[in-house]
Amino acid sequence: MKKYILPLDKLKTGVIMTSVFNLYGDERMTILTTVSCLNPFFMNDRQITNIIFYNDEGILFETHHGWFGNSNNVFKSFDLVDEVKVRRITALNKLDKKENFVVSSSIAYSNDKGYDLYLYIDGKNISLDKEEFKEENFSSTQIRKYVNRCLTIYNKKIDLEETLKFVDTDFGQEVKKIEEELSSLGIKINQYDLTKLLKNYNLVKRS
Repeated sequence: MKKYILPLDKLKTGVIMTSVFNLYGDERMTILTTVSCLNPFFMNDRQITNIIFYNDEGILFETHHGWFGNSNNVFKSFDLVDEVKVRRITALNKLDKKENFVVSSSIAYSNDKGYDLYLYIDGKNISLDKEEFKEENFSSTQIRKYVNRCLTIYNKKIDLEETLKFVDTDFGQEVKKIEEELSSLGIKINQYDLTKLLKNYNLVKRS
């Protein structure tokens, strides 16, 4: 059995080892790590800006940020086991490699470059176990429609929640209608104040 000992200088937070063999010497692995007070994972000292899941049919869904989960990143590091390859942006023209890879991306409000991480759902190492479409009352004027997904990523269970859209409630439609009518009369009132007003008073339009 061939062993590979990681140099201590490679174990610093925020560094990924893309050419590390496992203890059996027959497989490359990728370890995503984090830095203090930041949620996103890092690879090759570059911040992960988005995580996209795809299969043979194309892109399925994404996290819209550089870590797993619905709030803060609970993982200080994450072992993807397989090697994550660095690809040119042209790799997105044809997603047929059936591999995990990254392409260069921009970081908002920064001149630094990051990575978009693409993970291939093969049903074994990475699988989508459950997908539920739901909705909830977000406010008195809006309903939030969202999807909850449960995945297994290299034996770790991950829950991801993605907001799909917001739709108006009946009351929300009424607020917008009255806002438009008032605006046509030259009366400017923001939707927040109008909502509070309509919750407490019945407005009657005079003929």
